[in-house]
Amino acid sequence: MTTQIEIVKPIIAENGIEFYVSSDGEKSGISISGLARLCGVGESTVRNLLTMPRTNQPPKALQSFEGNVFHLALTSEQQAKIVTNEAAAEIIFYYAFDSSAANETAKFTAKKFATMGMHNWIKKITSFDCNSDIKSLTATINSLVRSVDSLTHEVKSWRVVKRVADESMNGVNLLIKEIEKSEADKFEEDYILAPADLQTWSLTEWLREFKGVTLDSGKMKGLGRSVAETYKSMTQEPILKDYRIVNGNQAKVAVYTRKDFPILSVAFTKFMA
Repeated sequence: MTTQIEIVKPIIAENGIEFYVSSDGEKSGISISGLARLCGVGESTVRNLLTMPRTNQPPKALQSFEGNVFHLALTSEQQAKIVTNEAAAEIIFYYAFDSSAANETAKFTAKKFATMGMHNWIKKITSFDCNSDIKSLTATINSLVRSVDSLTHEVKSWRVVKRVADESMNGVNLLIKEIEKSEADKFEEDYILAPADLQTWSLTEWLREFKGVTLDSGKMKGLGRSVAETYKSMTQEPILKDYRIVNGNQAKVAVYTRKDFPILSVAFTKFMA
């Protein structure tokens, strides 16, 4: 199986050194010239060390990363090799403490890396945060769901949500479409109810009236759990309860209002899939 290679643009630090971070933030590295500057030695010195023939025995302090020097799945636009963060850290410490060419520049760099690790250090100085969009999206989605009964046809607030959803969170656009459909139906029907008059449906009633589906007891239990988990994660609110006739007896069951239909649809589609 061929490894897919990601082309990443260099992130230039204030000191001119080129760093690289993959789009998912899982891999990071540095250029050979940049590594040489951090080690306080010439670029040719580091290049010779990294491309040392297999027949030569590398210094004992560098044997731990032998065979894992360059990223196989990352490259620059110029097809330059990118040194892995693990190998770079080992080489920096080698020139700081073990090499005959040990120097103060390498020692200074090593001290900076020691407390946070090479990978986290690179992400910190390049201000890389792969989770910021996801955190922002989650907060926005929760806010939108909680106030779905007051949404209008304004689309500006959806544009960022849709873009980030496409890039970061599978399935969220399904929820967005269901919310928009629910809102469109309400506007077309001019269907506005006072809070005291809101009609509720049990999961069984909703399936029968709006999906035309009847499930056996086993599947209903599974779907009920899926709906409950989705509802709580999206709204952070308890589910309403009301009395219904179940197997000939009156029982208190979970019920949902019309504004909850998008959440029910998402949970139903996920469960059936």
